[in-house]
Amino acid sequence: QLVVSALAGLACGEIVVDRAEEGPVRTVKVPVIEVSGMTAQAVRQLDAANVAFSDIVGRQSTLDDVFFALTGHGAEEAAAS
Repeated sequence: QLVVSALAGLACGEIVVDRAEEGPVRTVKVPVIEVSGMTAQAVRQLDAANVAFSDIVGRQSTLDDVFFALTGHGAEEAAAS
């Protein structure tokens, strides 16, 4: 897939593509070690690959994100069992 190929050099883990049920809208999550500067770098990579996009956001992982990455399930699931 073009988006994954364009962003593969930035990722430190699996790139996740969440597709919309209808239309071309989708979310792409790219795990990186350092967020600083990655937004501009991602824009350059997508532009070089001729990938159209409407928004790009960099954010820090939450504790829930880290817990899920380590255990494979959410904190709520762990508390319920």
